[in-house]
Amino acid sequence: MSNYSRKMFRFKELNVKEIKNYEMETILKVEMPVKKHICPWCSKTTQMIHDYLPERKIKDIPFGKIKTTLIYKPRRYHCTCGKNFLENCEEIIPRYKMTKRFIDLIIEETRSLKSFKSIANDLGVSPTTVIRIFDNIEYEQGNIGEIVCIDEFKGNLGGQKYQAVMVDPQTSKITNMHRNRYKWELNNVFKEIPKQERYKVKFFICDMWDSYIELAQHFFPKAEIIVDRFHYTRYVTKAMNDIRVEIQKTVGKDLRVHMKHSRALLLGRNEKVLKIDKYDARTQLYEMLNLSPKLTTAYQLEQAWYKVNDSKDRMEAKINMYRFYDLVASSNLKEFQSVVETFKNYEKYILNSFLTKYTNSYAEGVNTLIKTFKRIGFGYRNLRRFRNRIMHYQNA
Repeated sequence: MSNYSRKMFRFKELNVKEIKNYEMETILKVEMPVKKHICPWCSKTTQMIHDYLPERKIKDIPFGKIKTTLIYKPRRYHCTCGKNFLENCEEIIPRYKMTKRFIDLIIEETRSLKSFKSIANDLGVSPTTVIRIFDNIEYEQGNIGEIVCIDEFKGNLGGQKYQAVMVDPQTSKITNMHRNRYKWELNNVFKEIPKQERYKVKFFICDMWDSYIELAQHFFPKAEIIVDRFHYTRYVTKAMNDIRVEIQKTVGKDLRVHMKHSRALLLGRNEKVLKIDKYDARTQLYEMLNLSPKLTTAYQLEQAWYKVNDSKDRMEAKINMYRFYDLVASSNLKEFQSVVETFKNYEKYILNSFLTKYTNSYAEGVNTLIKTFKRIGFGYRNLRRFRNRIMHYQNA
């Protein structure tokens, strides 16, 4: 056939000799053009054909739902040195039953939010084939930057319930994923990071887990340790929600259901509620606050904490934080007093969060991505494969 067939199927070297079209499959009989080859034994050039090997069926990229199969008969060349060798074809890998570009397509498809089984069904191969090809990919641990964020997620991988993930918020990249969050495991991980690289870290952002803080103090001595805003603010909103639930249990059924469905008005910022162009939203909020003086006091304390979060620098945050402490002390609300006790234990690291604009939000976003991959894949048991899948998707 003419070169038009080669261009139509986008082959670089293969010539199309015959085309057979079926309902769900296209079969192409292809061959390499006869050309000079360099002998791998003596490096001489030869164009002498020795023989042909039996025909091979090779899978190629499909056209939509229509499979493409190549019938290829490998040619062997003979050299004057007495050796025989296979012709060189860039598009077909020896001993593989699929073309190089089909393998590349499978690897590219694994960057998408699809399960291995879904990719296999789309491309007409088995899930085992997709997994076997994907397992050739390996991502090494990335270099850490000036800011390190670490968080855990529930992965149930490798016999461990929780795994830890490290990210760089400046580059929005995952640095590494670890098989568990235990101190001894992370201790071994941080030991492998060169000392000069660890000493360049300016901020270490984590949650309020003591092991993270102790490891940061030891391995990142020049970094400011920061407790992420989301994690410590969650203590305040939880205290507010606990009081809301307590008051909710004392009212009638209709009002109880109403308070449950309108809890976002109590847990959100007051200025946002006031900006809502709905009279009903503000009315609902005031009606709920009028149910109990305790609920009103708790709401005022919650709004006072939001003022701490709005502080422009560390000094202003410290002043607003102490004002919050005084308000809680005079309120006699045990739920918020417990929060203050926790905040005092981590006060230095909470105030450090006002030194930089970076938070653990990207790490939380990575956790959402991880949960998505777990859901579409119905869970993973191989940590290495799961880690490579996440990092492969991220590098898309």
